[in-house]
Amino acid sequence: PTTRELYEEDLKLERQLKLINKPSVKTVKTEYGDIYDCIDFYKQPAFDHALLKSHEFHPEMRPSNMNGLEEVEKEEEKEEGDNEIEVECPQGTVPIRKTTKEDLIRQKTFNQMFDSNVHPLTNSEPGLHVHKFSSLSPFIFYINKCIRGFAHFSLYQTPMVHQLQFSSGLIKVSNGTDFIKAGWTVNPTLYGDNRCRKFAYFHDPQNGNWWLFTGKGKKQKALGFWPAKLFTDLAYNADQVYWGGELFTIPNSMTSPMGNGLLIKHVDDPRLYAYARDCSVVDAETQKVIGVAEVNSEEVTDFDGWYGRRKAHIEKYWGHTIMFGGPAKLITGN
Repeated sequence: PTTRELYEEDLKLERQLKLINKPSVKTVKTEYGDIYDCIDFYKQPAFDHALLKSHEFHPEMRPSNMNGLEEVEKEEEKEEGDNEIEVECPQGTVPIRKTTKEDLIRQKTFNQMFDSNVHPLTNSEPGLHVHKFSSLSPFIFYINKCIRGFAHFSLYQTPMVHQLQFSSGLIKVSNGTDFIKAGWTVNPTLYGDNRCRKFAYFHDPQNGNWWLFTGKGKKQKALGFWPAKLFTDLAYNADQVYWGGELFTIPNSMTSPMGNGLLIKHVDDPRLYAYARDCSVVDAETQKVIGVAEVNSEEVTDFDGWYGRRKAHIEKYWGHTIMFGGPAKLITGN
């Protein structure tokens, strides 16, 4: 690029930053160096979207049906570590990570790398590598009309994830061309580090909004939501729910490991592997919570034999559990 082109690109990034980073009431810096701004709820950048200009949302709103959310925290869960970063903001404001110029550059790189390569990984083309259990069936009503999917994921600082790669454990809901993914990921291309980041989501059955929740028991928090008007097929329900692992890499390189890097054996002990426990959906008609083993499910994989997955129903704490993972593998060109 010429000097002028670089200058114009820099000006473009500066304009984007002014639009994204709203005036803050308070600023918090975490121990990892991330900076969060406490933004007035009504001034957050989400409401810059054309479809949300005349919204009626407010800071106190919650899902109209909390079935499956307000569970009692189990004793085993109280013993689990919680390394979630806390960002305390004044009432009526929301914490939003401050975007930097470097973030925008990484986002552009990630979009160019990922958006054009959403297809199975091959020896000659970069792409996704998936190992999931897919809960889907056009013949079962409560899957065609699923309004909520959830699970408790183990979190891993997946080793050896490099630039132009990511490794995730996730839950995904979809209907037609619409989908939302949530879980944990290690993605140095997008975030500029190798830290594990986690998230989860839920859905409002009365107005079709999709909610983002994280945590469990008394620590559960509503972090955000997507209004139904932003979707078409996914506006009121999902017909497919996935749980499992996903990674992305480029040819002529080692993939990153999946999960904690261990290949799944025929042993029903999820403590050995990356897992998603209590995998469930909510029936849109009955509002009942349904475990994944109670619905018609199938395995989805694009590379059998190297990355493993296993489904089991163990006992109450684990519920319907899915284990997934495997070591790094060399992908060579043709």
